[in-house]
Amino acid sequence: MKNLFYFYDDYYLPIVIPISFYKIDKVIMLREKGKSNLEDFYNFKEYIESEFKDIVIEDRVIKHYSDIKNIIKKYDGESFAYFDGEANLNKFILFDNAKEMDIKRLLISEKKGLMYEFSNDQIIEHDIKKIDLNIKDLINSFGGSIAIDQSSIYNSDAVNEFLNWIIKNYGNFKKINKNVFKRNNIFINDKKTPNISTILKNKINDYEEYILMDLINLLKEKKYLDYKIIRNKIFINYHDIGLKELMKKPGTWLEALIFRTLKEMKIFNDIKTSVEFLWDDNSNVRNELDVLAIKDQLLMCISCKDTKRYGKEAFNEIEVYSQKIGGDSALRVIITTEEPEFKDDLKRAEEMNINVIIFTGDINELQKKVEMILWKKN
Repeated sequence: MKNLFYFYDDYYLPIVIPISFYKIDKVIMLREKGKSNLEDFYNFKEYIESEFKDIVIEDRVIKHYSDIKNIIKKYDGESFAYFDGEANLNKFILFDNAKEMDIKRLLISEKKGLMYEFSNDQIIEHDIKKIDLNIKDLINSFGGSIAIDQSSIYNSDAVNEFLNWIIKNYGNFKKINKNVFKRNNIFINDKKTPNISTILKNKINDYEEYILMDLINLLKEKKYLDYKIIRNKIFINYHDIGLKELMKKPGTWLEALIFRTLKEMKIFNDIKTSVEFLWDDNSNVRNELDVLAIKDQLLMCISCKDTKRYGKEAFNEIEVYSQKIGGDSALRVIITTEEPEFKDDLKRAEEMNINVIIFTGDINELQKKVEMILWKKN
């Protein structure tokens, strides 16, 4: 019988690593007394039992720190104590008691992809990079579920062709993005004809028309869309759902580009984009994050803003959502295309531990900034 002692923490998903690695038979979750803590235990129990067949999950309430040693003594067999999250007195007592009773203590380095096993006379490093955690499991572990995930539609050849054109012509793209795609009185989308967009030629200048025609002629040549010109109107008919989303919904191109860029880095275990998730509180309220990525055991939550108008509201949103699905250890990132409207916003972001990346069209620079955020974490 292998036992694992664990003091409950909001971000408990990484516990699946020692459970998998040591083939744990029984998890003893230690917690303080309280109704909310009991609900946390049931959520924890339901998730772990869904992941590991035949595992036993037990609940032990700590009224006084002296209870910890008495609880440990009741269990026979090989035992481990796993530590994560924010340190507190009870965790220190557990660590001290485990050391005194020659119980192996376990810590995980998310940055290095290592699990450290402490015994009384040595420290052993275990490589845990091959034990993958995915985004679905992460959200499920916090009592939520994925309602919509748009990742698959942004993998198409049509989307990649559009993104390639954007990178190659970033300066020109910004012009038509601002003066055409974001102007609903010029770039018209009718709900009655969801696969068609109408562009009013007489409301754009000759250079903007030249840039626009370069793009849509390329996409037509690849058979990703058709178009026709009647008088002062260009009618576009989309043949790819992902391309349609990117062209019709302002800012969506940035989500797709970040999604692709993170995949190209080949360091993440799982990446999803345009993720809507629900919580088990019967509220039916959907929350959305533009891009989610996991590297080893570290979650990165990304909000994409193709605007200079991001500030308090955007910061509060990513803070709340990242906390809910990843706890205190989640990385919060806003990737935007412009400097903020108010200079103090960058200072406010830093105070809230939110990383802001301003994308300038350079993919290599973007990847380096993402890597810096990952390494800065630890």
